[in-house]
Amino acid sequence: PPVQVASRSINEMYPGWSAADLAASFVGPPKPPTALADQSPDPAAPISPEPAPTPSSMSEGEEMAASLALGDLGNDVQVIVSERSVSFRVNSEILFDSSQADLSRSGLSVLRRIVSVLSGTEHEITVEGHTDSVPVRRNVRYPSNWELSSARAGSVVRYLQANGIERHRLRAVGYADTRPIGDNHTPEGRATNRRVELIIEKRD
Repeated sequence: PPVQVASRSINEMYPGWSAADLAASFVGPPKPPTALADQSPDPAAPISPEPAPTPSSMSEGEEMAASLALGDLGNDVQVIVSERSVSFRVNSEILFDSSQADLSRSGLSVLRRIVSVLSGTEHEITVEGHTDSVPVRRNVRYPSNWELSSARAGSVVRYLQANGIERHRLRAVGYADTRPIGDNHTPEGRATNRRVELIIEKRD
């Protein structure tokens, strides 16, 4: 004969439990992945490269620097890129003997490399001569740092012109010790201040 199973009520099987308690205790099937997980990047998908800067986003100085073969200058020339210009900075000890404005052999070598970079451009070039604050000692030819810095700038300009740079693009300025970039109270600072700078700018 079939077995009869006595039916029991919920109260008998789960004394003290309400229907809401029973519903809350039920664990349903796993939830599907969230929309956020579905949007996670595919590791196999190719990564788009960062967009390269466009010429319109570059300053005039950066555009000029990008068009110059700066790698040919060597370690004796420091390149400074500003908003509207590019400067080539050379220590005076490389270009000249002490208290002199005639180009040395090492100076000629450095300027030869600079000319090779500038010859393919049409930019204006200002050559600035700078000294430290120590007065020139008993030099009849250059009685002060004004004359010395101006003569050094002029020597560089003459060399550039003699080696193919058009004279209408050139300018020579002597600043003596009025524009220091180092501390004139220290030997290192004074050595930094003794320099020649060639500033390349676009024509207006």
